[in-house]
Amino acid sequence: MSELLIYFFMECCTLPVIKGFFDVFLDKRNLGKKVWIWNLLFCLVGTFSDLGFMPPYLNIFYGALTYELIAITFFEGAFSRKTFVNVIFVAVWMLDEAIVGLVFGVFGISYQEQFLLGAILTRLVIFLLEKIIQYFYVKKNDIPVERKEGAALLVFPVVSIILMFCIFVLCQTCTNRSLRLGITVVSLLLIPMNIFQFRIYDKIKEKAKVEKRNLIYQQMVDLYEKQIAEREETTRKIRQFRHDMKLHLSAVRELAEEKDTDGIISYIDELSNGSGMGKSDLANSGNLLLDGLLNQAYERAVKAKIQMKLRLEIPYKLNISGADLYVILGNALENALEASEKVPREEGRLIELSLVYKNGDLRIGIRNRYAEEPRKDSKGTFLSSKNNSEYHGIGLYSIRETVKKYHGFMDIHTENKIFSLVIVIREEKSC
Repeated sequence: MSELLIYFFMECCTLPVIKGFFDVFLDKRNLGKKVWIWNLLFCLVGTFSDLGFMPPYLNIFYGALTYELIAITFFEGAFSRKTFVNVIFVAVWMLDEAIVGLVFGVFGISYQEQFLLGAILTRLVIFLLEKIIQYFYVKKNDIPVERKEGAALLVFPVVSIILMFCIFVLCQTCTNRSLRLGITVVSLLLIPMNIFQFRIYDKIKEKAKVEKRNLIYQQMVDLYEKQIAEREETTRKIRQFRHDMKLHLSAVRELAEEKDTDGIISYIDELSNGSGMGKSDLANSGNLLLDGLLNQAYERAVKAKIQMKLRLEIPYKLNISGADLYVILGNALENALEASEKVPREEGRLIELSLVYKNGDLRIGIRNRYAEEPRKDSKGTFLSSKNNSEYHGIGLYSIRETVKKYHGFMDIHTENKIFSLVIVIREEKSC
């Protein structure tokens, strides 16, 4: 019974160490009073592992699974990042235990006989390591990396885990002091090499962020070029129409002299409808990017037989980054169009869009019908319905993060098969 209480007490001390390591790389989740229940549960789970019912290889798997559940329960962020942190932690923990055990062996101390001392030293080293990492490592926003790159980053810590297990088995029979000392040095070198994987992970994230931003800029350039070309074509046709105005007036005069009222009306109707002055656009605010986004969405809506209503009350120039506006409005329109295209035509496809500038705030509202119920996660956050949604496009997550830059907010509401998105951007406070 006393042994069981010792193990339980040790796990009560271990859990803060584990959570402390994860806290360096992940954001804490607010669990309120439930946190004590979860703490007690994981302490009991850890105590079961310490009792030694399982063989070493199964104990490693059991521990890794427990740490993964701790990461999922107590911390926010993508599952892939939690798994990455967990694998690194398991590798570092095993390396730490191996080093303590090897040092004990060098000085002729039996790890089995001094298990409690070894456990305390292991946790103390992990705690100190956390503080060192925390001093040098700056936590950054969670940006998903490609699966192939993420899998490649896991190779080194997984190999370290396998290597440490093999060393553990070898050291059970090895009594050579020099060999133990050499293995200890190698293990010490593997710890910073595993921690360095986070640096590589962040570099890959930054690269992905730059690539996404470059893609946005390229799409913006294409949109500008298209909008400018359309306006130049419209201007050319207007000039051509003015050039031909004398001929048209002369023709109307001849019809008037002949008192051919019907002919005059018919001729004017023909000029109005078939003059080729350019296609009718939904938006013409003077803001090339905004007009381009709206008119491009309108073209797609017309082809898909979607009725699109617009309320546009904004100044010519907005104090908002073009790239940020593209992320927010472009992705919101894309989601609305995709959802509307899945609605049966007989039910009526409709998108209502409003952009209103008032008192220093840009208010964007989008309402659209949908056929499929939007997906949500366990916290009620809306998810993309696209395949490979974790890595697809900008997503609602990036819209929300971009809106935060302007100290604004985003609200989503669904009712009676109507999806409503409201975004408020406080442009005078942009950063």
